[in-house]
Amino acid sequence: MTTSNAEPAINPTLTAEEVGRRFLKLLEGVKSRSDLTAEHVQAAMGLALKDSPNGPFHTQALGGGWLYVISLRPETPPGNSISLNLEFIDQSDRFADMSSICGLTFEDYHNALKAMGYRDVFQYDQIDGEVGRLIGVDYQKDGFFVSIQPEVKRFSDGKVYPTCVRRIGLLTTR
Repeated sequence: MTTSNAEPAINPTLTAEEVGRRFLKLLEGVKSRSDLTAEHVQAAMGLALKDSPNGPFHTQALGGGWLYVISLRPETPPGNSISLNLEFIDQSDRFADMSSICGLTFEDYHNALKAMGYRDVFQYDQIDGEVGRLIGVDYQKDGFFVSIQPEVKRFSDGKVYPTCVRRIGLLTTR
């Protein structure tokens, strides 16, 4: 896989909501493994990917210590899985409250994936055999697997809900 190190004339500064919407639109357009190339991701996202030993990526600051990273891990060796990820990272606290950058909620991502035809499976941890907190949601459709790692908050009513999305990733295998 080759990527161009040449940046486009302008790499737009995107908000978390804008990059999330573009990522969902990209996922909607992925119909086969051949769509998971640096060139396709760059065109769909409107962002230049840089080469790295782990595969092409793009990162951009969001302000307030937050940044996002889009990464594409190619088949290495050929025949293995390909993954495409969007992750929101606070540089000082990996569990930081996401309220300041949460333009798209967990429900926005979830509903978009369901509208694309993905089937969902909620993943919970277990404590002493009891179902515990939500740790992720997996989605599947036509050999594609999407995984969401949500931010989960406890509200004043004592209930716990997923609020924002820390990471969303697409994985495909042969």
